[in-house]
Parts: sequence; C-alpha cells; structure tokens
Amino acid sequence: GALVGGVRASASGRCECAVNSDCAPTEYCNAITCDGSGTCTPMPSACSSGPGNIVACNGLIYDSICEEAAAGVRVGGELDPPSPF
Repeated sequence: GALVGGVRASASGRCECAVNSDCAPTEYCNAITCDGSGTCTPMPSACSSGPGNIVACNGLIYDSICEEAAAGVRVGGELDPPSPF
C-alpha cells in the first residue's frame, strides 16, 4: 500500500497485518481467527451494549464485538457460555 508519513495507508483498501502495530493508530488488526494474518480495520468510537458473553482472543469477556474492536482486540473469540444456536 501507499506510505503516508511512514504508515501504510488503508484508504485505497485494507492492509494486511499480523499485529495492531502494523496498522494506523485508529485501526486494529482484525481477523476471524486469533492467530495468522488479518486486515487493518478502523476501531469504532462508540458501542452499544451487547449480550455480555463474548470471549476475545485475549481471553477477556466483552459485552459486544464492538467493544472488543474498540479495545483493539481480534473478534475471533467464542461465546461463554456457548451460543445455543
């Protein structure tokens, strides 16, 4: 991707990443799995509450996937307890 001030720009498309530091300060490295490459994704600035049972890749439980993303944590975790569906 294009370099803007030494940081890869993602305006022309999402950049691949391995860790959050590969992305812009307002983005995090998101993927559907906890390891491996992902894409730089903008962190949300505000979230509504959720079911409160989402275990993130860092092992912590968040109220919603949005709150995980706002914390810069990959969404590849699971529900605790598991979803009945």
